[in-house]
Amino acid sequence: MIKTSLLLLVSNGEKYLNRALLSVYNQTVKLDEVLIVNDGSNDQTINIINRWSDRLPIKIIHNKKNIGTFASLKKGVLKCSGDLIFRIDHDDQWAINHVEEIIKLYFEDKNTKLFATRAIYLDEDFNFIKYSRYFSDKDIRKLLLWDNPIVQSSTAFFKKDFINLNRSPDLYYCEDYDLWIRLLNLGKLKFCNKETVKYFVYKNSLSRRKKNRFLIERF
Repeated sequence: MIKTSLLLLVSNGEKYLNRALLSVYNQTVKLDEVLIVNDGSNDQTINIINRWSDRLPIKIIHNKKNIGTFASLKKGVLKCSGDLIFRIDHDDQWAINHVEEIIKLYFEDKNTKLFATRAIYLDEDFNFIKYSRYFSDKDIRKLLLWDNPIVQSSTAFFKKDFINLNRSPDLYYCEDYDLWIRLLNLGKLKFCNKETVKYFVYKNSLSRRKKNRFLIERF
């Protein structure tokens, strides 16, 4: 089996972090490492992480001040000991078979550069919004010209591929969009049509509050 890491970035995540970590704990296939980058949190985030440390193989990186997703992601990937890196946002949730389905994709084609599954979009009260769309390696690049259909919490990629990427240094809002494009320039996508992620849409999310900056950076 390939060695696996989960990289979770969190800043002031006390409201939802327990839910995310519980879904990681309940996986049918266990991860070898859960690396959490605590990006300058000043709430109860660190106490929540510590309470999970005896149930999950957690390692923690503490940023004394908030340095943002782009810098925290790079810092975290370099510290991951696993070869295949999973992602989950602290306010999302995995189905119990998420890791299992990604591992199946890996064994179907070990040369894949980006793995992903479908997601269920929910509002903060758990009301259904929609399912994420189906896509494949054949059409994903065309779709990425107009939108980002890939839910970050549904993905996994190889550490060695990430390290070799030449990425823009000044991204803040669209680091995931940039990452998918660059990984797919290296090779192909493997996609699972099962919904293994609950993706929560919040009214005060960063992309909604900074919509114009978000769209300009993505363009």
